[in-house]
Amino acid sequence: MKKLAVFLGVLGLAVFMAGTAQAAPPIRFFIGGFAEAAHLMQYQGLGFGGEIGVAVSDLISLSAEVATGSASLNYDSSSSYSTTHETVKLTMMPAIFSINFTAPLGDRVQPYVGVGLAYHSLKMTDDYAYQDTYYSGGATSTSRTDDFHALAPVFKIGLAVGITGNVKVVGEYQQIVAKDIVKRSDAYGSSETETYFGTANLKVGIRIVL
Repeated sequence: MKKLAVFLGVLGLAVFMAGTAQAAPPIRFFIGGFAEAAHLMQYQGLGFGGEIGVAVSDLISLSAEVATGSASLNYDSSSSYSTTHETVKLTMMPAIFSINFTAPLGDRVQPYVGVGLAYHSLKMTDDYAYQDTYYSGGATSTSRTDDFHALAPVFKIGLAVGITGNVKVVGEYQQIVAKDIVKRSDAYGSSETETYFGTANLKVGIRIVL
């Protein structure tokens, strides 16, 4: 009788564990590509990128993504004395690792929020040209390039909508809060400036669950 009770207990535990294992959602990997509109200070740019990730449950996933994009602005001014032309070009590349939390609303429509860490780089090139209207020799031109790099927190909110069982359309807003200290030196001395170059990104793409 005692052996029968032990056997039934072990059998019951095995059945319970098997049922639990079947109920647990499998780990799912996903890949994706996206386009993003980036807003950096007064600049607007367009970039492209991709992501890879893994959903460890129905509610939690980890993702890594990288994107690159550029933006430029032209400034022109003229008067009876001179004309000036300035072009500022930005090249951005954020690489982001994040953890995402999905609301349990179903398989088709999945709103989510995420937090993470980004390595954000920014290259800024400023080309400036000046021409004196009356003096042919009064022309000057300068070019300066600054490189910014920072590890920065990332906050995002998004929505994934299933097209088929394995393909989703994703729309996401990201905010990257980046800051770098830029050191400059010239004939007059040296200086350090805190420069904020965080971006607000709106991305749209396709995610494929493998």
